[in-house]
Amino acid sequence: MFSGRLKDTGLLIKCPKEGRIQSAIHSFFVFFPIDVVWINSMDTVVRVKRIMPFTFIAVPPKPARYVLELPAGAGINFNVGGRIEIT
Repeated sequence: MFSGRLKDTGLLIKCPKEGRIQSAIHSFFVFFPIDVVWINSMDTVVRVKRIMPFTFIAVPPKPARYVLELPAGAGINFNVGGRIEIT
């Protein structure tokens, strides 16, 4: 929030525990669109979504443990059901 655009980097957030509500995000005070990838504890992508500025809430359809925030357009590199190794 309140930062400039995500350029060549992303932000990986580890939720305290896996869940739908626990991994929900908002984009209040984010002034640019971002792509978000939700990943479960089995390192499987459960959702990829473009989030627009000032979105009230975005919740994945299945429980997730990690939230990967990326520059808009970078989400095209991920597919639901794909695997990502989190180390």
